[in-house]
Amino acid sequence: MSAFHNRRKFIHQAGLAGTGIWLAGLSSNWSACTEPEVNKEEEKLAHHPFGIQLWSVKEDMAIDPKDVYKKLSAAGYTQIETFEGAQGIFWGLTPAEYKTYLGDLGLRAVAAHCNINENFEKKVTEAAEAGLEYLICPHIGANDSLDYYKEHVDKFNKCAEICSASGLRFAYHNHDYSFRPVEGVLPQKLMMDRTDKDKVYFEMDIYWVALAEQDPTEWLNKYPGRWPLVHVKDMEEKTEDIGSTQLGTGKLDFPALLNTAKKIGTEYLIIEQEKFVDVTPIEAAVENAAYMKQLKLG
Repeated sequence: MSAFHNRRKFIHQAGLAGTGIWLAGLSSNWSACTEPEVNKEEEKLAHHPFGIQLWSVKEDMAIDPKDVYKKLSAAGYTQIETFEGAQGIFWGLTPAEYKTYLGDLGLRAVAAHCNINENFEKKVTEAAEAGLEYLICPHIGANDSLDYYKEHVDKFNKCAEICSASGLRFAYHNHDYSFRPVEGVLPQKLMMDRTDKDKVYFEMDIYWVALAEQDPTEWLNKYPGRWPLVHVKDMEEKTEDIGSTQLGTGKLDFPALLNTAKKIGTEYLIIEQEKFVDVTPIEAAVENAAYMKQLKLG
């Protein structure tokens, strides 16, 4: 109020008789007194798009994919990571139709989990038509022989070459088994060290790394630039029958983890949840989106 009174005193002393001028000055000053200044840095930190792996809502997708996309868009998701199911990667649509439909909802498919052992060249061509950036091998299964993982080094390099020729990137999504020793070696390290670092990328599933009792932050920092995508999946506060849970309700420190991920070059933060207690998958997806919207990342 002091600024208001100072403004009135100034006007009176200056002899401004025009009522319109006085009101304009008062209105301008009142706004300055009552409207908080926007913190542009805070606004910048709060803006970070995020996506979802459709496996999280697979049951709903099997019933009505278009309804699911509408609900995800309304919740605040802007990125989709699809997977190859019974209806294919594009859920009954052509690649062009898929791109257009999602675009009309403010969504964009950035990646797909797919079977890399069947018709991979065709999948690459269609993924490019749909505007995807990544084709991802979702799993390879555990094996007691290190040679098994060496064979996948060669396979991943070949897949990456095929993707690169069409302007796409290839990545491998981990589970816990690649972070557990085989013949005294961690398969994940072997695959990251021996694949082409300029063409083979990795999608870190943070939950699975933690389940293997490895430190996700250490792995992110050890291979900067190799983790363009991460699965943001929280872990229950349990010691037995552990599963995933809604973000912010488990034991993982996502503010720290995701800030590290962004610093080392991660572009896509993809939410995934596979276990649901007293909540539906769609409800969990909405809760997870709310958590991500309030998270501030540098």
